[in-house]
Amino acid sequence: LNLPRSDFDWLQLVVTIDTVFIHEFLLFLSKEDPTTGVCKYFTIFFFNNDFTFNSRVRRDFLLVGNQIPMSYVKKITEIAMNRNFSLDVLEKTVRRFIVPRIPFNSSQRVQTRFEKLLESEDIKLIDKCEHLLHALYFLCTETFEDSKRPSERPSSYSDEESHHIPTASELSKAGISFKACEGNVSVMKYEKRKLQLHLPRLIVYEGTEDVLRNLIAYEQASKEGGEFTMYVVIMDSLIDTTEDLAILTKARVIVNHLGSDQKLVKMWNKMCKNVVTIRSCKRLDDMTHNILKHYREPLRSMYVEFREKFFSRPWLTASVISAILLLVLTLLQTVYAIVGYY
Repeated sequence: LNLPRSDFDWLQLVVTIDTVFIHEFLLFLSKEDPTTGVCKYFTIFFFNNDFTFNSRVRRDFLLVGNQIPMSYVKKITEIAMNRNFSLDVLEKTVRRFIVPRIPFNSSQRVQTRFEKLLESEDIKLIDKCEHLLHALYFLCTETFEDSKRPSERPSSYSDEESHHIPTASELSKAGISFKACEGNVSVMKYEKRKLQLHLPRLIVYEGTEDVLRNLIAYEQASKEGGEFTMYVVIMDSLIDTTEDLAILTKARVIVNHLGSDQKLVKMWNKMCKNVVTIRSCKRLDDMTHNILKHYREPLRSMYVEFREKFFSRPWLTASVISAILLLVLTLLQTVYAIVGYY
């Protein structure tokens, strides 16, 4: 961060205080209500999604610097609920506490798919997560159908080639369209035949930037693959101006609840500062390579320029057709005049 030592000391103090607060807060939640003998605060905090009083505390639980081992959370749960930790308790915790914070959780249908994932054998994989942020990362990257994805082969493309693509407006001019899909980053793909880029629908609200940044930070510091970081880099490449954002918004790839397009563009333009794609994902490398290959075709650029110049507006199209008909009629008249002369 290139900060003076005093600032690092201040940062260390803030992180320490935050961590101690989380620890003490968990202990407070595990205390029994003297009137009923039940740990009602713990139940309200983890299992009641409508309880908005502690929304900021919930946010703190998902910051990368505040992560507490899942074993600690399980132990607190056992103390609070006076029973051994079980997968059904984990399922309720994830459904109430983590699923609503997934930025791709755009509809009831998508939420149902996430819940089906929790009800399947994959809940055992979430049980092996190191902490709550790891569980959120799992739900944002793993596939719905099969969480045991095939091993990735090393990428054969350079970082400069595979991690950055043209903006949405530039790709749109090159004939590439965008389609919003229900799911997480695992649904990203490019259909060469249809010239269509599939992207997960992202719901942007005030807390989305915090969620995205903490997921990037976790992936950068962990042994996970680079899929989520590459998704953010691709989105950052696509969005440069409000024109780019308008294209993605029209395709429902992004649903903006920030109240201002400029605010969202500014958020994306600074999202990838100091972010390095240290790990590659072959599937996404192949996808971006195919997009760039299509975009850089010389005949394609000539065709796009011709289409923009003569067929981008209805009146331009009518003018071109009229000019062609006039030229054909003139040629026919000339031919008949020559034939008649001889």
